[in-house]
Amino acid sequence: MENDLLRPLISQQGKVVIALSKIFLNCKPAEKIERYQDYAKRFKVGVGTVQAALKYLQDVGAINLSTKGHLGTFIEDINYPQLCALAGQDIIVGGMPLPYSRRYEGLATGLNKAFTSANLGINLLFSRGSMNRIKNLIQNRYDFIVLSKYACDSAITFGWKIKSILELGIETYVGQHAILLRDPSKNTIENGMKVGIDPDSIDQVNLCKEITKNLTVEFVEISYMNLSTALQENQIDATIWNTDDFAANGQSFKIISIEKNQITQNLDNTVAVIAVKDDHQSLIHTFQSSIDVNLILEIQRKVMKREMLPMY
Repeated sequence: MENDLLRPLISQQGKVVIALSKIFLNCKPAEKIERYQDYAKRFKVGVGTVQAALKYLQDVGAINLSTKGHLGTFIEDINYPQLCALAGQDIIVGGMPLPYSRRYEGLATGLNKAFTSANLGINLLFSRGSMNRIKNLIQNRYDFIVLSKYACDSAITFGWKIKSILELGIETYVGQHAILLRDPSKNTIENGMKVGIDPDSIDQVNLCKEITKNLTVEFVEISYMNLSTALQENQIDATIWNTDDFAANGQSFKIISIEKNQITQNLDNTVAVIAVKDDHQSLIHTFQSSIDVNLILEIQRKVMKREMLPMY
């Protein structure tokens, strides 16, 4: 966004432009706007100031209005990135998993490219554990988060007020999940084993519980960062995680693939989704109208195939 766009916004008219921008971010094309007199009363300014502010928004291409006589004035088109900038919301903060794999590096790079293409600013912050990211989203530390479709759906079922607004497809979040065994002579998780679970990961905890539902095992809560160390040091006998992770760490555990028919989650835990607070209408509109999912996927593919360097 060029600086000269913001220069007029230091007057009373500018304050109304900012206020109207925040209002219109929550609107959709074809919606009827309030009467000029109503805005004037709300903002405690003259009708002429409101008219000038609306003209400015149209002149810079933030909105396009049409008047339909006694029916009122309607929004024909909205440029959400432009409104974000005018409303002071041009930097959007996102929470992602730690970029330990080419898949996550590609996803982060794709998000950066898609935001740049949409003339939106982005600040990606990285944290482990879907629950940590959900809590940070609810506490307004993040504007959006990246997590699996399964984790998102599970969180919504348990009452978390979040909403999936973009779904990226199978194996955009992780690849295949597998059982990791400390003892190479074993072929699966057995009764009496200690199984490592990361309480901050909805996917991993539920996978472990589902795979061992007919067994008597001891669950040991261990941070994701320490699972491989716990296996090496005999603190646990087994765990479940995605193979991207342990391939990246270069660890040599016995890996047993989990077949799709072994889990009811099916492939939802491999699907990346972007989620926001369910009442954040302005961001929902901005993402769904401005962010190119195909561009994100193309960049992720190139990074994973080493055709492009990750940049995030």
